[in-house]
Order: sequence, then C-alpha cells, then structure tokens
Amino acid sequence: MITALAALLVAASAPEAPRFSPRPNRAGEISWSPWGEAPFARARATKRPVLLSLSAVWCHWCHVMDETTLSDPRVIAALNEGAIPVRVDADQHPDVERRYLLGGWPTVAFLDADGRLLGGGTYVAPDAFLAMIAQARDLAPFGDARPSSDVDEAAPATTPLAEGAAAVVRSVQASVDRERGGFGRGQKFPDEDAVQLLLEHEPAAALLTLRAFARGETFDDAEGGFYRYATRPDFTEPHYEKMLVVNAELARDCAASGDPALALAAQATLGYLRTTLFDAASGALWPSQDADEAYSRSPREARARLVPPRVDRTSLADRTGLAAAALFDAASALGDPAVADLARAATDHLLAAHALAGGGFAHVPGGDALLLGDQAGALAALTRAYEWTGGPRYLDAALATEAAMERSLAAPSGGWYDAPARPSAPGLLRERGRPLVDNARAAEELLRLAALTDEEPLAERARRALQAFAGAAPRLGTQGARWALAAELAGRGPLVLAVVGPAKDLRTRALRGVAERFPSLRKLVRPVDPASRKTRFPGGAPALYACLGKACSSPLRDPAEAPAALAAFVARQGVR
Repeated sequence: MITALAALLVAASAPEAPRFSPRPNRAGEISWSPWGEAPFARARATKRPVLLSLSAVWCHWCHVMDETTLSDPRVIAALNEGAIPVRVDADQHPDVERRYLLGGWPTVAFLDADGRLLGGGTYVAPDAFLAMIAQARDLAPFGDARPSSDVDEAAPATTPLAEGAAAVVRSVQASVDRERGGFGRGQKFPDEDAVQLLLEHEPAAALLTLRAFARGETFDDAEGGFYRYATRPDFTEPHYEKMLVVNAELARDCAASGDPALALAAQATLGYLRTTLFDAASGALWPSQDADEAYSRSPREARARLVPPRVDRTSLADRTGLAAAALFDAASALGDPAVADLARAATDHLLAAHALAGGGFAHVPGGDALLLGDQAGALAALTRAYEWTGGPRYLDAALATEAAMERSLAAPSGGWYDAPARPSAPGLLRERGRPLVDNARAAEELLRLAALTDEEPLAERARRALQAFAGAAPRLGTQGARWALAAELAGRGPLVLAVVGPAKDLRTRALRGVAERFPSLRKLVRPVDPASRKTRFPGGAPALYACLGKACSSPLRDPAEAPAALAAFVARQGVR
C-alpha cells in the first residue's frame, strides 16, 4: 500500500502537460495530443500523418525550435489543419525516444497511422518544415528504426567475454584524443563509462580526460558541476545544460582518480548536486537543469541578480538510481559519509515513489511501465545501499526487481528486452529491443547481487546476457564500455570485502568503515550476519575478509591494521 508520504511525492513529481521553452513562444497554440492510441486512431480516420515532436526540457535547440519554427503562424496553421501533432517529453518516455529519436533533440518525425517513420529530422527551420508538412502525406514508410545497439533474437555470439572486453578496451584507447583529452577529434562528451574503463586499464588517459573536463569551459567554476558537453575539441563553447547522471558519474570518476585537484572538482560537483538537484524534503534527485547561456557565462556575483535556469522537478527512476549508485561510490572514494547519506535518501525516495507492488520500478511516480533502464538503475542503487547499510529491505527490493525482470523482460537467448510485450501499443512500441547499455548495467548488478547472496543462478543469467552482445560490443567504440566493464566483472568477479559480525557491534562498524574507505575500483562490501545459516564465513569476533574468486584473506579483526593487510592481499592478487 502506498504511504501518505509516497502519495505526496507522486503528486509533486507527476508528469506535466506539454512543456515548452521558458522564453516567449507560441508552440502551445498547436493542438498537441499526448502519446497514445488516440492520435493514431485520428490519423487513420482523417488520413493525416502524425507529427511527433520529441523534446526535452533541458535542451537548448528544443527551446529554439519552440520559439521559431513551432511559433511561426504558418506552421501552427499547417500542423493543426494537415497533421495530428503529438508532443512527447523524451525524458518521461524513454521507450518512445529509443524508437523515434533521429540523431538528437529536438526530433520532429512524421509517422503514418501505424507509427512507421515517414520522414523527419532534428531542428528544422520554418520554411523547410512547411515543405515537410506538405510532402508528408505522400511519403512511404522506410528503414529499420531499431537502434544499432540492439541485438537480434538469435543464438548468442561465440566470442569469449574476455576477448570481446579486450577489444572494447583497445577501441576506447584508440579513440582517446591524446593531445587534448576526451574522445574523438570533434565535440567532447564526457563518456563516463569509457572514463571508468580507462581508470582500470590506462589511468593516465582517464586523468587526461577528467582534467580536460575539469579545467575547460565544461566545468562551472562559479557554482560547481559539469555542463553536458563541449561543442569544440578544446573543451570550449559548451552546451550549458547540467545533467544529473553526468554530474554524479563524473564526480565519482574524479573522486576515484586519486588526483587531489580532481577530488576538489568532485567535491564542488557534489555541492552543486546537493544545493540544486537534491530535494532534502523528499530525497528526490532532479534529472536536469536547463541551459541558459547568459546565466552560465555570468560571474558568481552577477548570478545573484539573475533567475537561475529551470530545474526539471520530475523524478525519473533510471536517473535517480544511476546517480545514487555513483554517489555511493564517490562517498567511498572520498571517505565522506555525508555523500552516502544523500545517496541513501535518494534510494529511499526511489522505493517510496517508484516501487511497483509486484516488484520493480515505474519510470515516473504513479506509472506502471516496467522498463529495463529503470530496473538497471534501481538495482545499482539498491545493491550499494545494501552494501553501505546492511539493510535487508534494500536487498529484498533488489531481488524482487530481478524477479520482475525475469517475468516480464527476459529474452529467450539471453538478456532482457527494454519493455514488456505490448502487442496493442501504438506505433513502434509494439516492437521490443535489447539495448546493449541497459543490458550491461542489469547484468553488472546481477553479478553484484550474486556476490552478495551466493546465488549462482543470478551470475549465470548475467553471463548469458553479456554473451548475447559479445560480438556487437567491440564494434560500438565508447558505447561498448559499459559492456566491457560488466564482462570483465563476470570473468574475474568483484573484490568482495566481507564484514562479518552483528550490525550494531562497534567493532563491526569500525571494520565496515575500513571496507567502505578502501580504495579499489573493483570493491564490493558484503555485510554478513554471523547467525545466518547461509554464510560461508566462520563466526567468532567481528572480522573483515577480502575475497577474489575462491581466494580469501585471513580474518582481519583490528581496524588499525586492516587497511595495510587489505592492500597487501590485493597486491598479491594483481588487481587495482
């Protein structure tokens, strides 16, 4: 049963009616319909095309489109008379976004009454858009709209996981801009997964990239936090939106780098998240802050006289989960329990506002769609919350989420579909895909769950999921980095730091603190109740064990001596 607090959270965070640029515009004069079967039924009855406007509240060019093309009186009249306009918030409808995004935001796509693509693009100027409207009725559907990172429902690839992961590492290393940092020679996106992979395989390249982002115009020196990306290869002329997950994961990577200057950037970024994107009353982490070039280019003292860019106060399960997980990891790297408290509050909000009665999480509060991205993000937060607290409700929720994924999303040849079967859904939502990144994240969290519970079937399902992408991932460059991280975890297992002892015992707490602060990228902290019949660790006084595969250290009981003993064990195993 939903609690009174959760009901308030749902009301506060529920998806809104169509949202447009915060600056003056006339886009609201278009007769927009929400996504659903109704506009496609109208398209069939009137023989008009559907015009899908896929927008995001943080997106600069979406605002420009609202203020120019969609405010042009000729366009307004032409759409109202000759099409069925549908407005979709890309963040609130990631399943629609996956199927219809045409290269970026905004996307304007003309669809037939069955939801098949007729034509479209990103930003389109008024005159060109009028020509598109006039031609749309005469166009025929074309192309396969499935994203290239999806895999066919066929036999799993035969490439060994270790071989595929090594190929991804080489591809990521080859894409590093060795002169300036970052990836590629054009626009510079953070590519947080690729940075995390480099931290394990080539720390110098990761440091080069992180320092470039922290020293360039991509970092907000006035308020902290990273902008979304730089339009120029020298990290200048950024797009000024700030995204929750980008900032949480860059804070994690900066904290884990071991560089004191980057640790300061991490702390400044965490300060930005706490003051701007965190709602202390509910624990919600808001997904984004709008782009406002004039504000962002102003110095700190001038900003006090300006209206800050709009924050999107819509809670999204996938963003909340991924950000909370990154914050737990940053707390460990910095030795800062206050950051873990923020992450735990966000995880508690996720449980209160997004959890479904049958297990799993809805994308938005009050929703009912079980989407893979939300389950993967939630699992990441729940496993780490359990590691930090030992609270059984986090582990129970994680196991219930995994069970819901198996019931509704499991694919016969391994991995998970992005959504449940929806044969009567409108448009391309009838078709299911298997996205690589979401599958890799879900598999990674199942591997962590297996290490926390000794449930080998969880690890086996994770390995099958990763095997399904073993042939495709090496061809995707930096997009394959998350898969490579998960595949490597499947091969070697995490570095398990098992804290054995009663949770309230002061000696147990001291040893837990040692485990939480131990600097390792491969670490997993496992709370172990010595009274449990399922544990393989002996009882007695509280102890800390380090295990990698079947090799375990001797019991470490003295918190003062444990850090050095852990470091010696890890060095003998040849891991970082």
